[in-house]
Amino acid sequence: MRPALVSIDPGVHSCAVVAWMVPTACSNSVDATLYAATMTRLTDSPETPLAVLDQIESWGFFKTPIIIEAPVKYPTKRSTHKDVQRLMDVVRAIRSAYPDDRFFEVTPHAWKGNTPKPIQASRILSALTKAEHDAITWPKKSLRHNVLDAIGIGLFRLGRLGRGSV
Repeated sequence: MRPALVSIDPGVHSCAVVAWMVPTACSNSVDATLYAATMTRLTDSPETPLAVLDQIESWGFFKTPIIIEAPVKYPTKRSTHKDVQRLMDVVRAIRSAYPDDRFFEVTPHAWKGNTPKPIQASRILSALTKAEHDAITWPKKSLRHNVLDAIGIGLFRLGRLGRGSV
C-alpha cells in the first residue's frame, strides 16, 4: 500500500482530513481506499495549518497530493465574506507548505453540484466499503458533515464519484 491522496474540507475552527491509499504501485487511483478520516482542531495562531500538516505527517502522507475545497465568495451572501476570507487564509497557509504540482483545489459547486446535503451524504456513504467506514473517526454530530465533505472531495478526485456524487 502506498499513499495516494489527502482530501481536506477546511474550516475556521477545524478541518476534516482524509487519507487515501492505493494497494500497489501499479494500481489505478480509482482503486484507492480510505485509510483514515478525522477532524483536526485548529488554533487561532498564525501556525493554525500546522495541526493539519502534523496530522498528515503522522499518517506518513506528507507531500502526498492534496485536494482541498476552495472557499468561494458569493456576491449574494455578503454577511459571510469575513468567514470565507478566514477559510481562504487557512487554505493559503496549507498551500504554502506544498509544491504547486501536488496541491489541487475544487470549488463546492464543481464537486457537489446542487445536490441537497442529505442526498449527498447518502451517496458518499454508499460509495464506501465496510473497511472504509471502519477507518473513519467520527466527530460530534454537528461536525460530521465536514468529514463527509472531505470524503466526497476525495471520492470525486479519485474518480469513484462524479459531480453531485453520482
